[in-house]
Amino acid sequence: MNSYGPSYTQSAYLPNEFILPKDETSFYDFISKRERLTSKLLNVKEIAQYEQIQILTGQQFFDPNAPTEGEPDLKRYTFRLVSDMVAANGANITAGSTVNFAHGIDIIVTPTRIYGTATDTNGNFLPLPYSSTYALNKNIEILCTATNVTLINGAGQNTLKQAYIIFEWTKN
Repeated sequence: MNSYGPSYTQSAYLPNEFILPKDETSFYDFISKRERLTSKLLNVKEIAQYEQIQILTGQQFFDPNAPTEGEPDLKRYTFRLVSDMVAANGANITAGSTVNFAHGIDIIVTPTRIYGTATDTNGNFLPLPYSSTYALNKNIEILCTATNVTLINGAGQNTLKQAYIIFEWTKN
């Protein structure tokens, strides 16, 4: 890939300035190479869609089973799913509640990220998971299993009126 960083880094950068060759053969060769580079670079950009269905994120992770030499471009694609935990609960999530959402993901090889946000009824915006520095019973735990996304609202926590959990994983 073209890069303006150190030679040992990879970068998804496409120069916006270029000179087109004047002769026809060189022109078609240049366009062909440029299109391959464009698609290669676009395919490694993260797709910033957060949906309640499984989507491809555009993130690519190394394959730990790939040979160290010969196939350095072998990657594993990452997928994303957003779970609306208040909708899964059918109401606000009160203190001390546990909410499970059956995610329906067919293959999970490696989880890559589990995170989210919540808003309580006092108007506080909380990162998920949430860890209180002064009271363990105010913590909000999130986890994912092979079948469920789970949110556990601490017994001392406020009622949550919004809670989204984002789960990202590799399939291949």
